[in-house]
Amino acid sequence: MKEHEKRLIELAGPKAKLILRDAFEYSARTTICSPFVPVKGRGVKVQSIDGEWYLDFTSGVGVSNLGYRPERIYDAVLNQMTTGLTQFLYHDWASHRPAELCRRLAEITPGDFPKKVFLCSSGAEANEAALKLCFAKRPERKRVIAFEGAFHGRTLGVIPLMASKEIHVRNYPLAYKAHHFPFPAQGSDWKNNCVGAMKRQFKKLLPPEEVNVMIMELVQGEGGIIPADPKAVKALIEICREHNILVAIDEIQTGMYRTGKMFASEHYGIEPDIMTLAKALGSGVAPIGAMVFRADLNWDENGRHSTTNGGNLLAAAAARETIEIMLEDGFGDDVKRVSKEISAYLYQLKIAFGWTIVSVRGLGAMWGIEFTDGATRNKVAEECYKRKLIVIGAGESVLRIMPPLTITADEIAEGMNIITDAIKTVAPPTVPDGVIV
Repeated sequence: MKEHEKRLIELAGPKAKLILRDAFEYSARTTICSPFVPVKGRGVKVQSIDGEWYLDFTSGVGVSNLGYRPERIYDAVLNQMTTGLTQFLYHDWASHRPAELCRRLAEITPGDFPKKVFLCSSGAEANEAALKLCFAKRPERKRVIAFEGAFHGRTLGVIPLMASKEIHVRNYPLAYKAHHFPFPAQGSDWKNNCVGAMKRQFKKLLPPEEVNVMIMELVQGEGGIIPADPKAVKALIEICREHNILVAIDEIQTGMYRTGKMFASEHYGIEPDIMTLAKALGSGVAPIGAMVFRADLNWDENGRHSTTNGGNLLAAAAARETIEIMLEDGFGDDVKRVSKEISAYLYQLKIAFGWTIVSVRGLGAMWGIEFTDGATRNKVAEECYKRKLIVIGAGESVLRIMPPLTITADEIAEGMNIITDAIKTVAPPTVPDGVIV
């Protein structure tokens, strides 16, 4: 057993210790990074197997945007279950729930042009489907543009796109050539390091006529909660249009109102050729992913791509109801309120703890606190856990702040006070009481 696994067991409650021992003994090594073992959820709180309730500032890593046990989503899924049909291979037999979901996604995603939708079960599947679509439609263009810090899934087909951590790609064979450019973060020298670099590469080393698609996150999640500069995104898309390069936007973590609008693309005023969705699309009740794309890119033959469980009736019911809830009057205003309150606290944290917090950044209800080093970030997360707050990292030294969008002002204050106390414990000197109000 590794040292960090021993540490997690040490921190865990009596029942959680048993579960963690089994997980470390029998589960394939993945990404367990917390002593918390959840068994029940309500609203923005989750109960541990030892009976204690914790405030969740992760939304299950951007999955449960509507909180835990959203009644309308459960009702939609239960209504479908009563029919006796939960899965009937939508890609072989048309069914009303996934068909309605596809129509709704085509209607609400950016772009006033005909669209098609491919339903699957995860974000990585959606991104792989996007790549297969591009290569099938334009087989002569075998290269892809991605960005440093990118995260697009963990399956073999998306490995060439990955550039957030070396461990994600080590020793895996690459199926195609991806060219990574510096991510055009807000405040960076993107004109020279990103846009300028792409133009220079196109002139000397990278034939643009061989590039099929550019895929990017508008706010990098796993890379460290880094919003892209809107002017840079516009410039990149102009380059792509000039050279007939497709634009694919990965909205797997940013979609479904996480950034304050239904899709982050709306903040940037762009209409991508392809958009991928997952995570919060099913509100954590059922796993689902989707690729929405320009209809003229559709596969020319049946059978070129499919999936068994993608668009199953339960997941489609959950996703359709999720969309309808988010489109109701007032929902967007509630998310704006959450965004305003979170950002106000975080900017004060930066002022109060400037010796250990490098920056705070984000968009909507997707924020990160960057510490001076990863060890400090990890200790702060541990102290938050001791105080009944669940948080998770991003990048090398960022604490991810992504609570359910249904969180109240009092719950935001509760969580931020815990983070404040945790930082005081980990990184003195002590800040006078009353700095965070």
